[in-house]
Amino acid sequence: MHPSFHNVPLFSVLVIANVIADPPLGRGDSVGADAMPVIPITKRTLDSAEPTDRDRFLWDGEIKGFGVKVTPTGAKVYIVQYRTGGRNSPTKRVTIGRHGAPWTPEQARREAKRILGEVAGGGDPGAARQAEKASLTMAVLIPAFPSRARRTQAQAPERRRVSTPISQASLA
Repeated sequence: MHPSFHNVPLFSVLVIANVIADPPLGRGDSVGADAMPVIPITKRTLDSAEPTDRDRFLWDGEIKGFGVKVTPTGAKVYIVQYRTGGRNSPTKRVTIGRHGAPWTPEQARREAKRILGEVAGGGDPGAARQAEKASLTMAVLIPAFPSRARRTQAQAPERRRVSTPISQASLA
């Protein structure tokens, strides 16, 4: 037994040992109903996860940062949470996809490992995805603009007719 525990009752030693052996609860949250549980993410645990009045996060016991967000509507979304600059930097989350076809817990876990490997290599997958979304949006909008302009011009006479004020003479 450790020398500092000589005069401490056995029950206290067991409680202290149990607290030390338990994994951290909610990665920043308090103990209780709002604590974020660390569980093995399997199809069975996800099917039994019930929605609450706000978003709830379930964190995987195997891969740190991999989890599932359960929304109030009951949707289950696989996510990865990470930091790019160490302990003092803000956490970022990347969505992998919704639970169900095509994402199973095993496929999402593999994707989480890939994303976390990218983070370990110095990358920022969240920033890369945002940049990709912004470039895709412009790539889609630019070719679509001329066709939208033609439709708007074709509808112009109809808009003028509808917006022309009704005069007293036309009602008589």
